[in-house]
Amino acid sequence: MVDACPIHPGQILTGALFNEPMRVETVRSNGIDTWIAGLVGLQTEYFRSVTLTSAQIKGLRIIDAVYSFNGDGHILPDLPVGM
Repeated sequence: MVDACPIHPGQILTGALFNEPMRVETVRSNGIDTWIAGLVGLQTEYFRSVTLTSAQIKGLRIIDAVYSFNGDGHILPDLPVGM
C-alpha cells in the first residue's frame, strides 16, 4: 500500500539535498515510499524534477505555505470604481 504523500504543492523544502529553498509545484507517487516532485528554486527560479524517498523527506525541513491578509491596505493604490 502506498503511504499518503508527505509533501504537497505550495510547501517550501530546505535541507542538505538542495542548495536553496525549493517550492513544491507538483508531486506524484512513484511506487511504495517514493515520490517524484517538481520543485522550483526560490532564488534561481529553476525547475527541477527529483525523486524523493520518505527517508529523504524526513531529513528536510518542510514549511507550509500560509496566506495572510494582515497587510496595510492603505499602501495599495486607489483605483477608480468599476475597474
